[in-house]
Amino acid sequence: MMASGDVFIFTHQDVEVSPEELRQMESYSESNEELGVAGAAGVSAPFRVFSNMKHGDPPVNVGRRINGPVKVQTVDECLFMIPADVFRRYRFDEETCTGWHLYAVDYCLTVLAKGYDVCAIPVSAYHGSPGYSISEDYYSTMELIIRKHRTPIICTSLGFYTPYLPMAIQRGFREFLIRRSIKR
Repeated sequence: MMASGDVFIFTHQDVEVSPEELRQMESYSESNEELGVAGAAGVSAPFRVFSNMKHGDPPVNVGRRINGPVKVQTVDECLFMIPADVFRRYRFDEETCTGWHLYAVDYCLTVLAKGYDVCAIPVSAYHGSPGYSISEDYYSTMELIIRKHRTPIICTSLGFYTPYLPMAIQRGFREFLIRRSIKR
């Protein structure tokens, strides 16, 4: 591994965030010894997204605004951090997540199972994407994550998934919701 430092920050190429906001992310890591992952957007339950980010054109709020850290199940890949000591113990699972979808979701579920906290933190940033990029790879990766973690409900910024329904049904529901939100 070539990265160094106390915190590793991961972000999409189309995210704009100020140096001050990045310093704020780092300081949160220093104040929480139980932290496994913290992100600018996190999900605690189906459709309960917490974030101070905006996305799309024109910019819209990503989720419910927060003033402090909120414990969540998963964070979105657009902007998140992992304390270096945690990342040295637990790396990304490149067999489960072979592409750019859902690797933060998988990582969050992994560190939660190890007893770490996963939090959404109040970081202001802008994500150029409208936030609903889903491909065939997204669904095949989610199936692998469902099998790996055996969690009754996996919450993501694009909705929730469960091992109790076939992926085709969950996919149809998700695509319906996305089409509906685009029409607004």
